[in-house]
Order: sequence, then C-alpha cells, then structure tokens
Amino acid sequence: MRVFLSSLFLLTGLWLHGQAQYSPQAKRFAHELKPFLSAEAQVLEMPKTFAERYDLYFKRGSYHIGALLQVAKGFDRSSLNSLAIELGTDLVDVLCVRVPVQHFAQLQSLEGVMYIEAGSQLAPELDRSRYSTRADSVHLGVGLQRAYTGKGVIVAIIDWGFDYTHPTFYDSSGTVYRVSRAWDQNKNSGPAPQGFDFGTEYVGKDALLAAEQDTLYVFGPGSHGTHVGGIAGGSGGGTKYYGIAPEAELVFISLKRDDPSFIDAITYISRYADAAGKPFVVNMSFGNHSGPHDGSTLRNRALDILAGQGKVFIASAGNNGNEFFHLQHDFQSDTLKSVVYFATGLANYWGETVNAWGTEGEQFEVSLALADNNDSIWYQSPYYSTSDNLVFDSSLFAQGNDSLFIRYTSDANNLLNNKPNLQFEAKKSGFLKLVMFAKGSGNVHFWHIAQLNNRVTNWGQPFRADFAGAVAGDPNYGIGGPPAVSKEVTTIASHRGEVVLPNGQVNLGQLSTFSSFGPTADERTKPDISGPGQDVASSVNSFDPGAGSAVETISFNGKDYTFVRYSGTSMSGPAVAGIVALMLEANPKLTAKEVKQILKETARLDQHTGQIGPEGDLRWGWGKADAQAAIQKVELKLQVKGLLPQGAQVYPNPSSDLLYVEAGGIQHVAVYDLSGRELNLLFSDTDKGKKVDVSSLAAGVYVLQWRDGNGSHSLRIMVK
Repeated sequence: MRVFLSSLFLLTGLWLHGQAQYSPQAKRFAHELKPFLSAEAQVLEMPKTFAERYDLYFKRGSYHIGALLQVAKGFDRSSLNSLAIELGTDLVDVLCVRVPVQHFAQLQSLEGVMYIEAGSQLAPELDRSRYSTRADSVHLGVGLQRAYTGKGVIVAIIDWGFDYTHPTFYDSSGTVYRVSRAWDQNKNSGPAPQGFDFGTEYVGKDALLAAEQDTLYVFGPGSHGTHVGGIAGGSGGGTKYYGIAPEAELVFISLKRDDPSFIDAITYISRYADAAGKPFVVNMSFGNHSGPHDGSTLRNRALDILAGQGKVFIASAGNNGNEFFHLQHDFQSDTLKSVVYFATGLANYWGETVNAWGTEGEQFEVSLALADNNDSIWYQSPYYSTSDNLVFDSSLFAQGNDSLFIRYTSDANNLLNNKPNLQFEAKKSGFLKLVMFAKGSGNVHFWHIAQLNNRVTNWGQPFRADFAGAVAGDPNYGIGGPPAVSKEVTTIASHRGEVVLPNGQVNLGQLSTFSSFGPTADERTKPDISGPGQDVASSVNSFDPGAGSAVETISFNGKDYTFVRYSGTSMSGPAVAGIVALMLEANPKLTAKEVKQILKETARLDQHTGQIGPEGDLRWGWGKADAQAAIQKVELKLQVKGLLPQGAQVYPNPSSDLLYVEAGGIQHVAVYDLSGRELNLLFSDTDKGKKVDVSSLAAGVYVLQWRDGNGSHSLRIMVK
C-alpha cells in the first residue's frame, strides 16, 4: 500500500486581527490559485478547466475573479484602486468586485474588508401551464375588473441559452419586438452597460437581432433561457404555447455564474426599471448547494436588500426531491457513518462534493475510508476537524487500480452565521467504496453533489447505507441557494399541470417527484408556492442542435423555430414569475413581501395538495399558484372600503339576508370569497339595480363586484 500526502496547510495564522475571513469557496480558491502564481505574484500558465471552474475572465492582461465583500462602516473604496479592483454594485456594506487573481490574497488584508465570498458557482435547475395557473381567466378578465397580460411590466430572465430571434419574443401579431435589452455577461467584446466594466449590452431590436443569440458557455449550446423566457412572457408565435404574461417587456441576462455578476445583473435590471418607471419581476431558475442553506450569505443579504416595491424575485426550489443527498445528525458521543456514492455515465465527470455545516459554537470532524464489498476497510484517513481551519489537497491512497484524492476545506466558525463548516471534494478510481465517518457535537447538515471537471453542479447524489452501521440520506433540506433560500424571494415548487379531458374531467396535477423538499437550514418553510413545471412546452433556441423533440414547428422570417417540452422547477419558476407580472400590472406598487403573501393566501388546494395549514407544507408550500385569485386579491386591496362611484349605493352593509346594489346600467354582479372563488348566489333585478341573496353565506367578509357603463367596481361586504 502506498499513501501520499501533499500540500497540507494548517492555517493557524489566517484569523489574525485585521484579516478578512474567506468564505469556504474563497478559501479553496486562494489555495488552488497558489501553483499558478510565481514568487513575484505573476500569473503562470493556467489550465482552462481551472479558469472555467471559477468563472475567471481575462481582461487588460489579467485573469479576474468575482467576489462579494462585507465591509466596515466608513470603508475607503478608493483603496480598491491600488489593487486594480473593479467595483460594481455597491450596497453600503456589501460590495460586488472583480479582482485580478494576482491580487486576490492582498484583498484579505485591505483595511475595512471583513468577509470575502468568491468561487461559488451557479447552475440551471433543469430536469401545461396556463390552465393550471388560471392565467387564461386573467387574460380574459374573467371575474376581474379588466384583463391582464403583463403590459407595462418588465419580466427579467437571468439564465443562459437565449435565442433573441425567436418569434415568441414578438407580440401575438409577430410585428412588435418585446425584448428591450440584453446583457451578455460572458461576451467581453463590449460595449458593457453603463456603470459596469464587463460583458456586452444589446439595446433595441436591431442590436439584438444582429447578435442572434448569447455566447456559448460551459454548459454548451443550450435552450434553457429561451424556454424559461417563453413560459414567463412568450407570445407563442401564433401557436398555443404562449406564456403567462404575453405582453410584458422582456430583459435577458446571460449570467457569468459567479455571485457578484448575479447581484450586478439584478442591479442592472433595477436601474433600468427605475429609469423606465416600470415594476419588474426577475426569474432565477438556477442555484447551488455550496452554502449553509440558511439565507445568511452575502449574496442572500444582497438579494434581500434589492427586493422592494415593484421589485420582485422568483426562484426555483430545485430538482432534488427524489435524491437522498442530505444527512442531518444530532451528535452526542456517537459516530455517523454513510457511503458517499459516486456517479457513473456523466460526461466531463470529476468526482463528488460533500458540504457540511454545524451548530453555532460547536465543532465536528470527518474521516474518509475506502472499503470493499465485504466492509473490510483498506484505508482510513485521520479525522479532520472544523476547529483546525484546514485547506489542503491530498492523494490519500493509491494501490493498483484504486486511488483516492481529496480537496478539503474547513472553518471553526463562519463570520456570517457563527457555524462550523467543512467541505471535501473526492475523486476515486477502482472498486472500493468511499465511507464517511463523522463525529462531534451539535446538529450537522451534510449535502452531497456531483462535480464536473470544469464546474460544480446542483445534481444531488445519494448517501447510502451499504456499509456496516451506515445510514442512508434523505431528500430533506433540499432547497438550493443562493436565491431560493433568501428571505425576500418567493420560492417555487413544481407540479404536473392539469389538463381538461374532452368529457370535462380534470386530470393530472400531482406534485413532481423531482421537486425539492424544504425547509431551509434555519427551519423556515420553503418552498412558498407551487407552479406547473413538468412536461411544459415552450420555445427553444434555434441555434441549439440538441434542443429536443419538437411538439410544434413554425416558420418565421424564413427560418424554422420549435417548441419542446422540458421539466424542472426551472419551468415552474417562470410560470409564477409570469403571474407576478400580471399582479404588478394590476398594482405596480406591490412589494416583494406583499406579492409573496398574496400568492400564499390565494393558493389553490385540491386532492393532490390535501389540506395545508397556516405553517405551509415542505413540498407544496402553501399550495398551487392561482393567477385569477391572486389578481382578485390585488384588486381588492386597491379598493378603499366604502368608496363607491358617484350615484351608486350598496346597502345594507353588513347584511344577513338581502343586499341591494343600485347603480346606473349594471351589466353584471358577482360575489367572491377572499380566496377569489366566485360564489353561486341568487341575483334578481330591481328598479334601480340588482338584489343579492346572501342568506346562505357564513358570517364573514366577501367581495362584491359589478360592471356598469363606467367600468368594473369592487367593494368589501360583510355578512353577519
């Protein structure tokens, strides 16, 4: 047996007074960068896979990495200039920066810099919408003051794989182009947007159609962004596959994947929306499992700061609902054992990543072992503790065809949440299985994800019990970060959209098995709501040779364009983002908090959701998103109680039997409960209007709505 140990560093001096703390991923990047720097901190030859893994980009003779900084009050931003650091979004104590890699280590010593996040990458959440969401009724204005289609609202899609030329991004006539601008953060030919120093901005129809598509990326040719954009705001190009907000203005951002680029993207959207005087909703169908899953990271804080009035964020819950990729253990004096399963058949596969976070003030440690199918251990490493603040790469074992290489990082306590944490990335060959041994104190969460050569993924991988005393994983705490676990973001699960059969029977509607479970690691109920995300047909990228089997093909401007069915919370997220656009059209001043609350209050329950209590459900949230009920709630909130059109009367209010509505030219009267459900009541004519029999209603508050020659009117009524 040969055992190799290399590059082991005990960072006892890292936490000296005055030095900023690295996030686990930033600490890992700083360590892995060292071999590519000379003694004079000049960049040596750098492998493409390393640059892709950390999303580095080359500019002005240097590779740069994006980072988020937490800074002290009074931090001197001009101090960044000495290191040629570019400042992007500035959120008072959270800064988005791009750092030449040769100066990354010096960033830690800048006075006033307290915490540095870098190296955490994002990936898409990809694994029958309008009827399921009741958006059809909203487009027609059924039960509403008027019809809503998203007009006057910006729907922004942060994603990858955009086809700017697709006819679904025109209006329904195919003549008015609705994408107002796009920022391709991965194309550095410029010009960059004003206030930013990277990427290429396209403004207006001519520039976008000339560009045709966004830049090919580490994911290869793709259709993810085109499909998502079509669900949220596509016109369908003359087909039945149109989106939830088909008249919304569209803005597309092709993301660089790193955290500051993500926050800069939202700042870009917000600045444009402010200048245009329009509300916006941002769809984020991506995530990762690299953080603590508790909403405490700087990227979470930045999202929560940026949300507000007319600024709403929607995130996909993730696609690990059927993956047993999580472990939770409350340590006493015992040892946790579990087998870390390695994937097979993945292109560009590197190995597996396990990310673990414990309890404030406690510590835990991990040992890795290789064992055969008879549970005989061939090798076991020492225990590596969070309290050691380690970062190392090590070839732990090599014998014959079997080997084990790990990259390991640990911290005694994280500055943002005071939790101990560790992460190991393992690469293995041969037939031996990898067994994780863990012990310590406090409650610890472990998440297990596959990793490719040039990037991380959010593909959950199982913990298995096929070793003596080992335990299997579970799908709990599976909501990904950063967006989906943020407090001000609305997080979306997935169900199979219902269809109406020729006999009128409603079929399907079950929760998607892939839809990720909650809660968050700080025990908040997530997801918030469910949208249709399974077998959803939408537009795909005409430049993508592997877009999938078309359900419909149309010709536009001499070229064929297709619509394809995809599944994932990537699809349910934009369905709800489209609903939010309709809500913002009804009331542009809604806040992110109000939108989330209205969606929860008006959620639809059925035989699949079952009864959901006030605390919500860890798979469904508060139920299925219902656009019609949500818009009715928005309209209701806009009404001032007791304010009636001139010459109109509603009396007696409250009533226990008959309610009279008197107004000129009444065309229609209806009564709804507060969930937006129209009630079947008796209405009759009077000399001056209508009479409503409310005697069958339980005591409570309802919404009376009527139409006359002056439009539609709503009023709260009380039944006693």
